[in-house]
Amino acid sequence: MENHMADESPKIDYDSIDFPSDKLTLKQLHALAVADDPPYGDLEAFLTDQALVLVVMHHQEKLFAQFGFAKGTGDHRMIQHAMRALHEVWDNPTGSQYSEALATKDCTDKLARDYQRFGVADGLETARQMIRRLEDQAADQARARLGRTGGGGS
Repeated sequence: MENHMADESPKIDYDSIDFPSDKLTLKQLHALAVADDPPYGDLEAFLTDQALVLVVMHHQEKLFAQFGFAKGTGDHRMIQHAMRALHEVWDNPTGSQYSEALATKDCTDKLARDYQRFGVADGLETARQMIRRLEDQAADQARARLGRTGGGGS
């Protein structure tokens, strides 16, 4: 008789994460559509044009949450897997040599620019802080699920 062990690694609960983009409203997006140069005719046209950008932005937030969660578990395999998933969205237009530090910075900066573009953050440093808090929330969640205390900063 085979012994099949269920995957007992903790799973992230995305519903309990406070994603910065959750605060976006249709009213804010409408204001962006009107302010764009040239302005969109209506909110629907703007949303149609920007839908993929918004979806990718939320996907990146989830990847940063996964990365923070993995760091909170302390499981090196889980951390490496989360880092690879995050870096898969990394675009390397300069052709520079890949490094984890460069890719992580580029991923952070891309999400930060999207936060600024959509009015989620008013500056690059504020956006970076939001991403760090997102990672911290997920890391705290992982530690809590594992019965660990402490944390504050990933």
